Amino acid sequence: MLSTPTGSPPEERGSPDAGPHRHPFWEFSERILFLARRGSETVGRIAGIIDRNYNQCHNEKMGIWGFFECTDDPEAARALFTSVETWAFQKGMVFLRGPLSPSMNYETGCLSRALIIRLLWDDL
Repeated sequence: MLSTPTGSPPEERGSPDAGPHRHPFWEFSERILFLARRGSETVGRIAGIIDRNYNQCHNEKMGIWGFFECTDDPEAARALFTSVETWAFQKGMVFLRGPLSPSMNYETGCLSRALIIRLLWDDL
């Protein structure tokens, strides 16, 4: 698994969003998780999320991507994003927005070409 600035992936830090049976958000949402591997090594990950309540309230067909991490491997990153995009479009979504987590009370961030910035609630 890839490391985060705190030294462990979010699911190892006990994020309540990690599992679909651990947080009320998942009662009206769905997700898919993708890993990119080179041989036996995990080189990246991403989650695809559909928040049906948000889409209904805002009259949108938005898919979400989040929990993205990848080594310096453009091919793996492209495959991860393509996988989320394909899944979301197959589910009837027409665009993606991210990086987002299921709740702004947990982890959110801003992805640029060279930098991922994370803001954890505890940092405020």
